[in-house]
Amino acid sequence: MKIRVTLMTENDKPVSDLGDNSEEAAKRAWEFICALLNTRNQKERATVEKVEIVE
Repeated sequence: MKIRVTLMTENDKPVSDLGDNSEEAAKRAWEFICALLNTRNQKERATVEKVEIVE
């Protein structure tokens, strides 16, 4: 079974702080968070499907 969850996160930093490839930087950060979650439970797996910057 697969479950797709959509998260909307906010912060007070401008997109320009992430550099030239802001979506890739955000994706790497969320992949790190998923990796932490995945180490806690080996039977379930969280992955990042896509990242979209919304201004």
